[in-house]
Amino acid sequence: MVTQLRFPAFLLACALVVQPAAAQSAAARAEFEEGVALMQTGRFAEAAQRLSASLAHAPRTATAFNLAVSLRGTGDVLGALDRFERVLAGDYGKVSATERKQVLALVKETESEVSVLGVRIANRIAGAELRLDGALVPLGEQEVVTVRVNPGTRQLTYVAPDYTSIDERVVLARGERRTVTVVPRRADDRREGVLQLETSDPRAVLYVEGHRSGPSPLVQRLPPGSYRVTIRLGSNERTTLL
Repeated sequence: MVTQLRFPAFLLACALVVQPAAAQSAAARAEFEEGVALMQTGRFAEAAQRLSASLAHAPRTATAFNLAVSLRGTGDVLGALDRFERVLAGDYGKVSATERKQVLALVKETESEVSVLGVRIANRIAGAELRLDGALVPLGEQEVVTVRVNPGTRQLTYVAPDYTSIDERVVLARGERRTVTVVPRRADDRREGVLQLETSDPRAVLYVEGHRSGPSPLVQRLPPGSYRVTIRLGSNERTTLL
């Protein structure tokens, strides 16, 4: 995914592009120069590959910085933040006060692009596992499990003994915060229940798990489980767990 970087960030990328020291290998220098050229034309994924190769040959601050900028361009904002933090920590060499100030400004910009996905599990089940993009997510006692993720398409998987596995794709914009609800369903349970709701004011609009379901009265067939129902009337809103 090609991303248009903010103008100040791109200026900073150019400002820190310097030629590798003479002692560096020819391979590192060639990869660095090609990576910078690709980055400046918006080909961030290819640039990241070249700059990673250069960094493997010879760790340098300018290379690591431009790798972070390229990663941000691909949408890997968490990877970019990790590189920026390592640059600030001096892992690749000394950073001047002016450069540190500029990198900190970029860190702040990049941090605002991190997405946050919350997962609410309707029924807690012993032995259940929650995975995000294949990585195990610890399930604590909190009502909503929150995970910092890169923007884009994320794959959510929930498995529990004697329950049907749940796989859901969630598409997140840069900086978006969203909560999804997982409703486990027993593998041997094919029955559906009927949710009936009626409000005293027919103008009220009913939402089930955040989805607009219609005006009152509402009759909706649903799998067994717990559901959050929201009633909205003008600027007033009330949510109940059923």
